[in-house]
Amino acid sequence: MSYQIINVNETAKVVPLFWGDCAGKGKPADWFTEFQLSLPATWSKTMKIDQFSLQLAAGSQADEWFVDLPAREKTDMATLKVAFLKRWPPTWRPKWTRTPQQQECIRALKLEEEEIGKWIETAEGGDYGHILWATKVMRLAMSMGDVEGKLIKYVVEEAPAILWNELEDKYDDWEEFVEAVRKVKVKKVLRNKEAKRGEQELWDKVAELYQQISQMVICHATQNYQTKMAWHPTIEGTTMAYWSQQTRPGITPPQTAKSPVAPPCILLTQTQFLEKASTLPQHANTEMGRRLYSMKVT
Repeated sequence: MSYQIINVNETAKVVPLFWGDCAGKGKPADWFTEFQLSLPATWSKTMKIDQFSLQLAAGSQADEWFVDLPAREKTDMATLKVAFLKRWPPTWRPKWTRTPQQQECIRALKLEEEEIGKWIETAEGGDYGHILWATKVMRLAMSMGDVEGKLIKYVVEEAPAILWNELEDKYDDWEEFVEAVRKVKVKKVLRNKEAKRGEQELWDKVAELYQQISQMVICHATQNYQTKMAWHPTIEGTTMAYWSQQTRPGITPPQTAKSPVAPPCILLTQTQFLEKASTLPQHANTEMGRRLYSMKVT
């Protein structure tokens, strides 16, 4: 006959209290495993059950559940584990299926353009924003079971244009993708960002000049119509003024009538317009530069 040696002086390792409301970061099943590993092997069944009750936060859902638990389910750790996992069942990772939900989940981790080439401090020391993004996306995808990199193409599609231009359309696995992002030359990306910002400022100036020219055309057309306005005498006590395409010489408008006033506008002289145009930078020998030059000469 064998006897179990009980060492009451041996203490259990410290583990966090269990609340049972799933508000913590850990999973209940993982907590129970951690609790079992904290118990000394030399403790008796009763000592382990008593220690379990002390690990439940007072007044919590877990504490109330344990109080109401039948005694037959608290005889040892084996029966207690069955009851515990019945109350807090473990969450099983779904099998990888490349569903639309998984695609949308991976697309949701967007990389902002201002994060590219920007150093971001982290608990591990820090790294560039686009590298941290690639690592985070890889961990999320692999946690969903995509160990073969099936979701990489959706990540590349959502990348900002200045980073997308530096990436390939296909990678064999996530490690290769993250390594490709890590090898992107930061200085080149930053130059591309500045070039894009300069092009946007150029387009803004072109739009401003186009608006000024449009206003000049409207004001000129309004003044031409005013010179062709004709007045007619009073009809049944009502003075009527209307636009006509021909002048009516010899007709004097009544003193009580007022001529329509043209809407206020700001006219640019030719000199002023040329001064505005001279502020634009030289057009580069690119597709956008040729388009801007074509707009200017036409």
